[in-house]
Amino acid sequence: MRREYHKFPILSAGGIIMIDGKVLIIKRKAEPDAGKWSIPGGAINVGEKIRDGLRREIFEETALEVKVENLIDIAEKIFRDNNGKIIYHYVILDYLCKYVSGNMKASSDAEELMLVKINELDKFEVVSGLKKVIGKAFDLTKAEWE
Repeated sequence: MRREYHKFPILSAGGIIMIDGKVLIIKRKAEPDAGKWSIPGGAINVGEKIRDGLRREIFEETALEVKVENLIDIAEKIFRDNNGKIIYHYVILDYLCKYVSGNMKASSDAEELMLVKINELDKFEVVSGLKKVIGKAFDLTKAEWE
């Protein structure tokens, strides 16, 4: 599916996966934001339920099986070209996900994977809004970690 200069916003989902007090981040291979760190996820296919699409995307990018749990936030990302035309418009539903099984391996749209502590996110060039949504997820789950 062509995503640049699409006629409608593209529905996407992201997964915040916390393992042993750390969050899984991926280095993006593709535009928009190639080279920046984010959470795994991607576009939902027509006819695919959001949670199923998110599980598929996470598996494609990380080789991990997850259980999709609570909706944490909804983000909207709009990227414009130099003439002001919209190149990309994504509506992203970010979910807390629970690790089920698998060995982490970067593939598909993920160039690299890393488990990091929340307070280490400042060391990475991350996509806009990432620290906020991970912070929300952490606040909801920190009682479980303590």
